[in-house]
Amino acid sequence: MDRFFLILKKLFPTGDAFLLSVDKNWAKFVYSLTALFDDFRTYINLIYLDLFPDTTRSLELWCETFGLSNCKNDSNTRMDLATAWKSRGGQGADYLQTILNSAGFNVQVHENNPPVDPDVLLSSIPWMVAGGEYAYAGNTTAIAGKTGGDLLVNGSIVTNIPLYNSFAGASYMSAGNELAVAGLYDKFTTKEKVYKITNDPDLWGGYFFIGGDVTRDPVTHKITAIENVSIPTDRKADFLRLILRIKPAQTWVGLLVSYV
Repeated sequence: MDRFFLILKKLFPTGDAFLLSVDKNWAKFVYSLTALFDDFRTYINLIYLDLFPDTTRSLELWCETFGLSNCKNDSNTRMDLATAWKSRGGQGADYLQTILNSAGFNVQVHENNPPVDPDVLLSSIPWMVAGGEYAYAGNTTAIAGKTGGDLLVNGSIVTNIPLYNSFAGASYMSAGNELAVAGLYDKFTTKEKVYKITNDPDLWGGYFFIGGDVTRDPVTHKITAIENVSIPTDRKADFLRLILRIKPAQTWVGLLVSYV
């Protein structure tokens, strides 16, 4: 406070009436005003400390930013945040693969170079058919599920669509059109946005793939196949968050993975 008091003294005129002697009530009043500046400095200092994971007061926001699902106010969480914050590997494929491997995901990251149509690789992933050698569902034509080939953009975008239970045209409602929705509903259904792979070859270089071993054409060196890898279902959210945190926002990712 003394420093701010000396600053304020220099702002007053030099006449005797404005001398801020210690024994004057006027001086005591001005000195009390400096407490406001001291509080302001403390407030600013605390905001600055929020910039660092080991001193921040907003731990949950830090965990959300760096994709940590198990966020606790303890030394381990702050150490994990500090490690993520200090990472300076850029956004290259090698760095992303290193981070994913360090997190326990045994995957490889492959750039689409020379570029090939991503849809060919993603749609080539087979479907598991019940009744095959390793599957059983009681019907040889039953489909058990797709093993991979997902497209990851920049997080899922969903739209909440109301499930209407009353429609215009019913015996107790009228709106001039028997197909018009009247607006009475009590819950929503969620529809996720589906992205389509472009047909423009000039944009295929903006895709990369995460999966297993890759096979390339011996002449053109283009990718012809990528092995599917397994990811534990209970770690799916962490896996996707790590990718989205590091990858360039303008790129799209082909995931050749199965969640088991």
